[in-house]
Amino acid sequence: DESFAERLAWLRQMLEWQTEMKDPHEFMEALKIDLFEEEVFVFTPKGDVRSLKRGATPLDFAYAIHTEVGNRCVGAKVNGNIVPLAHALDMGDRVEILTNKNARPSRDWLNIVKTSSARSKIRSYLAKTTRESDHATGRDELAKVLRRQGLGIASKMIEKALHELAHELNFVSG
Repeated sequence: DESFAERLAWLRQMLEWQTEMKDPHEFMEALKIDLFEEEVFVFTPKGDVRSLKRGATPLDFAYAIHTEVGNRCVGAKVNGNIVPLAHALDMGDRVEILTNKNARPSRDWLNIVKTSSARSKIRSYLAKTTRESDHATGRDELAKVLRRQGLGIASKMIEKALHELAHELNFVSG
């Protein structure tokens, strides 16, 4: 039954969002929004149909295709014409996403996307890269301070002291 298959696909999407979203309130808000919004149906270059929230943009479409397509998005063509990433998609549009392997999501994209799924994926990427950047900056700063004291960050004494400090402060290794 096609209706059952659609409801099952919707339920799978909800479960995927639930695992992606850390905040249960954000998930409930996304669920409410997606339950009551109108949809537009757009086509991939291969002719596959994608259902999106009315007002969705090429960025929303890119993230609906695959997270990495969204993360690598640099532009879009709608019906063969290059459009801004903030362009609102209409029913029946044929959307092609232009990507670059060196492209990365921008915080500004949070103001462009209309679907909670795309917003969640962008936030997740930004949080991950911020964490990695903060980790590298912290390690560099610690190494700099230790060098001024004539110590190396890789020494056994420093490693043991850092583990004890982390344990004392209840930090979890990750």
